[in-house]
Amino acid sequence: MRLKVTFESVSGDDLLLPLHYNQVLQALFYNTLSEEIAKQLHTQGFPFEKRRFKLFVYSRIQERAKHDERGLLRFGPTITLYFSSPVLDLIQDFGTNLFTKSEALVWHQKVKLSSLEVVAPPQITNAVLVRMLSPCTIYSTKVIEGKRQVYYYRPYEEQFSMLVRANAIKKYKAFLSMRGDSFDSGRIDNMKLSMIPANFSIKRNEKMVYFKDTVIRAYTGVFQLSGDTELLWITYEAGLGDKNSQGFGMWDVYKTREETGKGGALGA
Repeated sequence: MRLKVTFESVSGDDLLLPLHYNQVLQALFYNTLSEEIAKQLHTQGFPFEKRRFKLFVYSRIQERAKHDERGLLRFGPTITLYFSSPVLDLIQDFGTNLFTKSEALVWHQKVKLSSLEVVAPPQITNAVLVRMLSPCTIYSTKVIEGKRQVYYYRPYEEQFSMLVRANAIKKYKAFLSMRGDSFDSGRIDNMKLSMIPANFSIKRNEKMVYFKDTVIRAYTGVFQLSGDTELLWITYEAGLGDKNSQGFGMWDVYKTREETGKGGALGA
């Protein structure tokens, strides 16, 4: 389930955020959840094999910001973003608490809920053109010059799509295990998923994002997703690639300017 959430500054002033604000939005999500659910999600997540998946993802703020003289992002008095998870109890708890809590904090600024909308899921076929609502990242640990280092793959590298597929398979199995569903692991291992750049350039779409003390290389842009609908669905609900719970990998169906109308923002 995906929610579109708009917050409004209680004071009516513009909202200020640091340039790298992923952690601010993650804190907003956890602080809105019920205490027990937030603690379980943060400490345990949804384990599968050696991994613990959070199974939620969120977008960048949809409004454009201006840079102020201190290097901060100055938004208007309202901000809009999307939260998504295939775990209905999780997203319903978040939505319910948004209604019941009168105020929340966004980087020490008081905000209140302006609007909350359940987003109708798109018709997902086995091939769809998508745009990233938050940049996608995928990585592995390599030995480079005798040292173990994290290597972030670029979308033009063959391993990028391969690792995105492997990640989606694990997330789908973690989701089924969480529900207690029996499943054919071999059948799921043979499912297909590919992610190919469509409207994309390294210069325009490569983003270096700081999360706590880590620099993460990630990519916005428009991509062609194709494969089994189950894997496409889990990536829509829980995110593409790695670090979804840190604000990476949310996508939506891409629309042209003609489809969105004159005011439509591509955000590619």
